[in-house]
Parts: sequence; C-alpha cells; structure tokens
Amino acid sequence: MWKELWFRTAPQAAERIAKTFKIKERNVIGFFKSLQLDPFFPIGRFVVDYEVKNPNLGIMTVQRCPALLRWEPTGDTKFIELVCSDLERVAFQDYGRFYHPELKMIPLKLPPRQSPNEIACKWEVRIEPGSS
Repeated sequence: MWKELWFRTAPQAAERIAKTFKIKERNVIGFFKSLQLDPFFPIGRFVVDYEVKNPNLGIMTVQRCPALLRWEPTGDTKFIELVCSDLERVAFQDYGRFYHPELKMIPLKLPPRQSPNEIACKWEVRIEPGSS
C-alpha cells in the first residue's frame, strides 16, 4: 500500500513544486530544480550532485542517503535492493514525468557498496523523445 501511495503522489508533488516555485523548464533541468526543493528529498539529509549535460541529459549522484545509512549496517540487502533498485527508480521516474513524459532514470551505480566511502547511487536522467 505505501508503495502505491508513493507512486500516486510523486507526480502531484512535482506539479505543486513547479507551480509554487515557478519552474518552467519541462526537461531534466526542471526535474533537477524540483528535486532540490522537494521536502521529501531534503537537502542536508540527502547529499546530491546534479550535473546537467544538456536539457535532455543529466547525471544525479547521491553521495549520502539516509535510508542506505540506516539499513546498510543491518545487512538487510533485500530491503536495500527493493528501495534502491525498484522503488526509487520508478518513483523518481514517475515524479520526473511531470517534467517530460519520456523522462527515464537509468541506474549507473546502485548499492550494495563495498565501502561507506563510496557514493550511495548514481543515475543517468535522460529524455529521448519518441522512445516510448
């Protein structure tokens, strides 16, 4: 149930943030701006680097993730895999589709990590019109 709720609310949150903060771009730039303002992805709890290659391509690198920090010490890799590879990808993608219906989240690096000094995860965010 919580998973469906997350998916259902993601596009609504993106739309409200765009309206409130007057984010006009409907591409990777708008998506990245919105994530930086989203209270469910708060700066400080998450440490994220955003690299815009062009309006339709960017790299999002999560340096610090509170969920990973919480679950990694338990050794519960099933939960980490569920959240990091299944839930996060789909939730980010649903959120990002407000900015463009063909926005895709492509994992470049996902947990598990070999060391706590490694990044938490890294994503290519891509819009390829006509690819759907």
